[in-house]
Amino acid sequence: MAKLVTSLVKQEYTSFEILDALYAGFMTCVASIPQFLPFTEVHYSRQLLALAAVWAAMSSSLDYKTAVSVSWKLYLGSALGGTMSVIGAAIVMACNGGQYNVFWGSLFAVPFCFLGACTYIGKMSEVVSWVSFVVRVYSVATFSGQAQPFGKMTFTVIMAFIVELVPLFVVAVLNVFGLLPRKGPEPLGVFEAAARDLFQLSVLTGMDAQSHEKELERRKEAVHSALAKALPVASRDLQLAMFRMAAILDGFNSACLEAPVGPVAKKELWDPLQADFRTLSSKAYLLISEGGSSEAIAEIRRTAAALKSRQKQMLLSYNKLLVKQEDWKWVLSGRELSAIEAALIAVPRFTDALATYLERKKEGRRQRQWRDVVGEGDMTGYRLASLCGSLGLLLNSSWIPIPLPPFVFDLRAWWKKPLFPPISVWRIIAFPLRFTILVQLLLWPPLALSLKYPSLAMDGWWLSLVAVMCSFPEVGPTVSKTLRRLLGVMVGVLLSVIVILINPGNAVALTLELFIVNSAARLLTGTPKVGYAAFQTGITFTIMGFADSLEESMTQSGREIHAAKRIVFTLVGIIVSTIVHTLVWPSFSARLLAEATAAELKAISKGVATGLGKLLVQKQEDGRSPELVYETDVELSLFEADTARRAKIASVSEEDSLFRLMKVNTSGGSVKTRSLMAAQEAIGRAHTSALVTYESLIACDAHMSEFTASVLLVPLRARLSELADACLESGNQLAKVVEEKAPMELARGALQRTLDAAVDAIVALEDIRIDLLARKTWTRRLEDDDVSSTKMVEALAYGGALGLHVAMHTLETFVRDWSALSGILLGCDLHFPNPPAGACVMPQGKVPTLTTIHRRASSNYPVHQ
Repeated sequence: MAKLVTSLVKQEYTSFEILDALYAGFMTCVASIPQFLPFTEVHYSRQLLALAAVWAAMSSSLDYKTAVSVSWKLYLGSALGGTMSVIGAAIVMACNGGQYNVFWGSLFAVPFCFLGACTYIGKMSEVVSWVSFVVRVYSVATFSGQAQPFGKMTFTVIMAFIVELVPLFVVAVLNVFGLLPRKGPEPLGVFEAAARDLFQLSVLTGMDAQSHEKELERRKEAVHSALAKALPVASRDLQLAMFRMAAILDGFNSACLEAPVGPVAKKELWDPLQADFRTLSSKAYLLISEGGSSEAIAEIRRTAAALKSRQKQMLLSYNKLLVKQEDWKWVLSGRELSAIEAALIAVPRFTDALATYLERKKEGRRQRQWRDVVGEGDMTGYRLASLCGSLGLLLNSSWIPIPLPPFVFDLRAWWKKPLFPPISVWRIIAFPLRFTILVQLLLWPPLALSLKYPSLAMDGWWLSLVAVMCSFPEVGPTVSKTLRRLLGVMVGVLLSVIVILINPGNAVALTLELFIVNSAARLLTGTPKVGYAAFQTGITFTIMGFADSLEESMTQSGREIHAAKRIVFTLVGIIVSTIVHTLVWPSFSARLLAEATAAELKAISKGVATGLGKLLVQKQEDGRSPELVYETDVELSLFEADTARRAKIASVSEEDSLFRLMKVNTSGGSVKTRSLMAAQEAIGRAHTSALVTYESLIACDAHMSEFTASVLLVPLRARLSELADACLESGNQLAKVVEEKAPMELARGALQRTLDAAVDAIVALEDIRIDLLARKTWTRRLEDDDVSSTKMVEALAYGGALGLHVAMHTLETFVRDWSALSGILLGCDLHFPNPPAGACVMPQGKVPTLTTIHRRASSNYPVHQ
């Protein structure tokens, strides 16, 4: 039992979470004051007045942004839904001789139910809560009684304003005077600190990273965790800079861990730069800690550029010394040289990415001027929005923050947004149609039976409320929330029965218990495994434990019957809701995740293939091939695909657990949902590797000289072209088995060809390099400073400005990550071969290399059953 409680509840809570829970409990008690006012006792039932306390519990928060957003959306949804219902009531009464008919009013509400559900997506979702809208529509049109639609609408508008916006203004006043508690450290600051710590440790450990692998992995996980939390609060440009920083750090650690270098490489190439690395690391630490002035950013860029220049000169000196030696013990293998060059260049590249990040962060904080909002030559239709948006921005930039709806502060930009995102019409209306059908199935049976059983005219609301509160476009979140709602209702009913038995009608004791239960409910709502169940417990207790206990007209048996009916109606609503969402045009979370994963797999393979294509295509006069995608486009496509995939992960596990019992694969493809979920972390690694690989290929293309290209790239072009084609094919085949019922053998074959092409390219580059080193004719002219000899040394030193060697290392790392990802999805053990230790003699018989790689990967791969 203790282990169960420990797994459901957090081990510790922050001071903000505790204060926020106490504030929510206090505002719930404040909103329950109308229960004791003579005027409200006469005109409204206690159950209706209890809704005010429920609304207060929903909208109360000490987080200013959350309070503003949630409160306004709930209130605008309530006001708009109540208004639509009253208009319908007026039309019904006009057509029915001045008497309101619940059946006609409910029928009139059907199109508004559909239209309200359509606002779950698009720009209207930023304005109103569609759940609040539909709840108010039916609470007024259907469950207000034959003669109370106007009175209930008035109650909705006035009471909702009091209990939803008054807490907001309380928080706004506390915010003005700086009395609000901190929710936590700034997400961007946490990311900066995590990246700084990982960078420092990586520089400190360097080529000895394997001895500190656990600590490096821990800090790497901290960086990615902080990145996930910081992305929602960052602009698009800032998000790209953050992704680049994390990717460079991952590549740095990969270069130090995957291919440890020998003593020669450390002595000749790594150790001489330690002082420069520590200097740059120290400047990066100060830059992050002190915020980064423009002068400091410019200085660290100069330092990084100087370090790059020194690295090139050092590699040149090493290779000049190498070709003059008769003893070839100083020769490094191509893989070893590529790994250490990748580690060397990662240090200045990270500081460049850090400088870009800080520059974009400063630009994002720049206050927008009036002309930035109003613009020039606006169309007439935008003038009012532009003026309101400008006014909102001016108010927002003042020293007193105004608690207006968020969309008001940039109304012009909101106005220009499309009504719905660019997806198919069916995907937009499928959920509203399914939701409307579900509501009608749960609404009309109790409404018809209410003619014989009048109590259903009010109690039937609990049936429809399940459909409204627990419906989502995807099946996964719907199942998750309905199960938690049932659990919350049962716990809330149990607490209510206990309270009613102990102190029925004791207002003071009930108010204190209301405070305790709602505070605890808010505190536990932030626990992932409990979540909505705790929130529903507080709501159920507010209505049944607090309001019903104060209702003097209800007997003890009446309260128990009311509690039993609430549980039965909730259970029936959950069963019907689950069946409808599963059978009527279902949209499974696993299916959406499979589609997003397939799109990202294609984007990853296309990004690497595009980088290879950019490198292989001959440069035009302007230095850029016009038919290729620019690097910013590739980075944006990778980032958008990764963001879309991460947004689909939630609730897939719970959905899969339910449907796996029925032996249903909800992903819709050949890859099972469990394998799809297991591969999500590997997809993130492959995404990072693809980004590092693409940028390395672009840098190689930008800096490689024509001579280096002629001696290194041209002989390698056929191999790299094969690798680009194989990578594209593997991405398409892997995406196909994830998204469709396709045979896995084609995807396994494509992966095999990718591995073979990568190995061939690595071995071919090693053969070219060894062949060039073995030519003594050009090495003899070094003493005469022959131009061709100097260029040859440059080509051998770093493949053209720290280019081709680093690019090949990042390609190898990507192929390793890609094969690991594919192995999880395809259920096979097909991986990149590890190079065996030993020596081999080249056909020339002159240069023995320290390591070699098999030309072909193992073609026989075991398939996991």
